Amino acid sequence: MRDNTVSVTAVLFALSVTACSTFGFRNPDTRWADYRSWTRITEGRPTIGDPTGYIGERHFGSDGYKEVYVNDIGEEVLTSDGPYRFPIGTVLVKEQFVDKNAWLEQNDPVITVSVKVSDVEGRSNWKWADSYTSVAKESVFCLGCHSHAYADDFVFTTERFLSVQ
Repeated sequence: MRDNTVSVTAVLFALSVTACSTFGFRNPDTRWADYRSWTRITEGRPTIGDPTGYIGERHFGSDGYKEVYVNDIGEEVLTSDGPYRFPIGTVLVKEQFVDKNAWLEQNDPVITVSVKVSDVEGRSNWKWADSYTSVAKESVFCLGCHSHAYADDFVFTTERFLSVQ
């Protein structure tokens, strides 16, 4: 009987671990866990709506407010006037709010993350995570829009972009 109890307990434990990881009960990646301590390039000037014409309904579309944070590795490049060629290890975190009130209250932002993983020019030099606790990976979905920002290393929200908003 004891062997069966141990086996059942082990199976239940394994199932609970799998369920937790499947349903998002995991810690954020250490590369962006402390992103709120980074430079917020949009400080006092969030991007609003769809200024690029490529967002559509993504990132809360025309009503959405967005804040962008950059880690120390990419800060110098992102806050410059360009050219925008980010070093490997650059991490950008975008907080997206459903509307102005949610942004003013800092209520429940949706988080997406971009991680520069290669200097090889092309579509696979960034990986994306679709939430604070997701794993960064290649994403055809993200590239669908970000490929329009190819000239700026697949990044829309740069200092040059914000200065003309």
